[in-house]
Amino acid sequence: MVSFHDSSLSVTKQPRAWAWLLISLLFSTAFYSASGQQEKTAADQQVERHRLAIEQARRLNLNNGQLGRLWAQMASDEENLGQMDQAEAAYAHALELFQHDPSLQLDYAITLSDLGTLYAMTQRQKESLNCRKQSFEIIQKLGDPLQIARAETHLADAYLALGKDKEAAQHALLANRGFSKLSNATAEDRASALAGYVFSSCLVGHCGEGLTAARQAMELTSANFSADSFPMGQVHVVLGYAEWRTGDNAQAETDLQDGIRILRHVLSPSHPFVVHALDLYRRYLLDTHREIEAKQIAEQEKAPALDASCKNCKVSVYGLRK
Repeated sequence: MVSFHDSSLSVTKQPRAWAWLLISLLFSTAFYSASGQQEKTAADQQVERHRLAIEQARRLNLNNGQLGRLWAQMASDEENLGQMDQAEAAYAHALELFQHDPSLQLDYAITLSDLGTLYAMTQRQKESLNCRKQSFEIIQKLGDPLQIARAETHLADAYLALGKDKEAAQHALLANRGFSKLSNATAEDRASALAGYVFSSCLVGHCGEGLTAARQAMELTSANFSADSFPMGQVHVVLGYAEWRTGDNAQAETDLQDGIRILRHVLSPSHPFVVHALDLYRRYLLDTHREIEAKQIAEQEKAPALDASCKNCKVSVYGLRK
């Protein structure tokens, strides 16, 4: 059985839509200040807007919830830019503001889970699982079925990254069952949970079920995203993996190559998702006795240090897993 633990594509973060309205209403001056600097990228401007917004928020005496959400959004944006140290510090600020207020426990749990994503992206898988477990316990007590299903997805991801395949499959199955009963679950929610189930089910010997889940994920994603979007890139990789593990090598190669092409288009060459997709393709090539091509792919995997920047995807709002 092929191991996929060290190159899982299953890294999720929670939506952060709740921060945008506050920023747009209170801090339009920050936007104009940052946007006037033409040399900065849109993402850099976004982070600067949030920094200016937080400075103004202190002067306006915003409450802990409002200020914490700004810190959490800034952390997510810093992470999108690959500035992991700054992102981690910003998450810590947000968590400190949320932690001791009973009315902010959902914010605390979501931010803790997002910190778990950062740990996963920086190969601190035990710390990631710890964050996800703590977040799940809080969300369970709060009792929101949608948030519980999302937390199950995140736990599945964390267990998968640590090679705990049975636990990952169990939580992925619970997530899928949960989303199937919820009319307010998004296409991202459902496709994310399906993707996690693909890998975990294959690793516990049920790859036929994984292939069915991968096809469902492709149907959902193709109906909701453009053909060359980041989500489509990831789902092509997920489907290619399932096809390979069930013996359809020709179709697997097509989907793996399509996924890599799309991910290279929207991500930097050294982004973890590109490197992980290449690693999976290399394993496929080795399995089909194409050692020379696998060696060439291995050279492409030797990317520079972690670069989590993304030109055309919004990391913090997509469950399929950035």
